[in-house]
Amino acid sequence: MNEFKHEKETSKVLNLGCGNAEMSEDMYADGYINISNIDISENVIEQMKVRNKEKKMTWEVMDVMNLSYSDNSFDLVVDKSTIDAILCGESSFINVSKMIKEVDRVLKVNGIYMIISYGQPENRLFHLEREHLNFDTTVYTIKKDYQIEDDEEFEKEKFEKTHFVYVCKKIKDAPEDCKAKYDSLLEELLAQEKLEEDFYKLGQGTTNSNEDEEEEEEHEEKDKLINSEIDEDKKILLGSENKAYTTDHFDDLFNSVSNTIEYQTKEVSIDKSEISKKEENSDRKQETPKGDEREESEDIVMPSDQDDDGLGNDNEIYQS
Repeated sequence: MNEFKHEKETSKVLNLGCGNAEMSEDMYADGYINISNIDISENVIEQMKVRNKEKKMTWEVMDVMNLSYSDNSFDLVVDKSTIDAILCGESSFINVSKMIKEVDRVLKVNGIYMIISYGQPENRLFHLEREHLNFDTTVYTIKKDYQIEDDEEFEKEKFEKTHFVYVCKKIKDAPEDCKAKYDSLLEELLAQEKLEEDFYKLGQGTTNSNEDEEEEEEHEEKDKLINSEIDEDKKILLGSENKAYTTDHFDDLFNSVSNTIEYQTKEVSIDKSEISKKEENSDRKQETPKGDEREESEDIVMPSDQDDDGLGNDNEIYQS
């Protein structure tokens, strides 16, 4: 930043993925008044326009992978964790390469691309050292001071709160073969992404296959247990646990029980015509008092074993 300390008012600054952070406002208060802020979120841009309506900064909805600015437009490009956010999404390496290629295009020679990131150098530097880029990169580490260094939680927090600042100086314009090199890189990254997708699908397929096999084995075990319980019940029903029985034994047993029930039903059946005849004789013998408004009760004739016709004595009439 010291390179621009005498040119704060004239230096053109681009803030990539500004969000609603206060960094641009702080830089503006420090003298950097020519700041262009972009973000993919329309709501955020509208919010920041209202919040900074009295400042000269500009706010635009724009994709960092497809900048609308002309070549060699900015002296300083600031990236506060935008690279981190992109690396958390799909096609991360491809999208980061697109963003950095656009940054290299709009940045002036000797201009600075400054990245503030949680990412450690082993996970960030190779993105900045691609063959088609021309950055001279220096890494700075910013750590928070802690009074207690032996506590495990403090050590963990110290690691998580460490920021890395990557200061990338553009030493020259892109060479003539830059496009060819970038196209080769893009092809390589696409092939790598396809390979990773295929590997993931293969792993998912193997997992699903194993789950299906386990489920089938579980069903087979349950079927065996149920069949075993049924076999035991069959033996108990037939009065023996020492003899093996087949389905034919159960069919014979069922038929035998059914025939017995049918025979007993025939024994107690009564001719409906004889019952009707007996009811008519009973109705003629019984007199109903005149003027009696009570409902007539139903007469039920009970059979008797002493009558020759098997229908009982005429005088045995029961009131229900």
